[in-house]
Amino acid sequence: MSETTGNFEKPKHASSNATPRKVSDEIYPDRGEASKHTTPQSDCAIDFSRNPIGVIGLGLMGSHIAQRLGNQNLAVIGFNRSPKILDGIEVASDFPSFAKRCTLFWIMVSDGEATEAMIDALIDLDITDKIIINAATIAPDHSEILAEKVRQAGGYYLEVPVLGSVPQVKTGTLQLLIGGDRKIIDRCQPCLLYTSDAADDLLCVD
Repeated sequence: MSETTGNFEKPKHASSNATPRKVSDEIYPDRGEASKHTTPQSDCAIDFSRNPIGVIGLGLMGSHIAQRLGNQNLAVIGFNRSPKILDGIEVASDFPSFAKRCTLFWIMVSDGEATEAMIDALIDLDITDKIIINAATIAPDHSEILAEKVRQAGGYYLEVPVLGSVPQVKTGTLQLLIGGDRKIIDRCQPCLLYTSDAADDLLCVD
């Protein structure tokens, strides 16, 4: 089973011998073949057409993730520590305003240090009831520390390392290895499913 720290369920590394299971098989066990390429949503899912997703880190992967989500008619605002122009996506220049407007933050920066710096900046501005998805590749122990920081600040944290690259982002066929609270995963379904082939490759690792 997954290792658990408080409310934080931590995924084992993708290289383990654990057998991945599809989150969609848990939440939507009765999906028929006809609905295979639709995007089912939990009843408690956030309406991201009205509640913006903030993508932090507009490098190669982050920029394409932002555009992928935007192309699915979700509200997306990007933020990059250095100035950036991204076709089809609003890129904020003022971080406090950006943080206030967004409901969920998808962090796709280079390493653990950069991830923690962005999380600390968000905490300083208030993340009460907001969700942070950490998609950067960082050490498991560091991720647990960040999860606790976010929890203490009144927010919610998901660890979501990705398997795949730009071609998979463009086609929505990334594999996502998710660690976190089951209820928060449900709330994020529209955002997560559009990056993972309508849930077919959305994975959780036991």
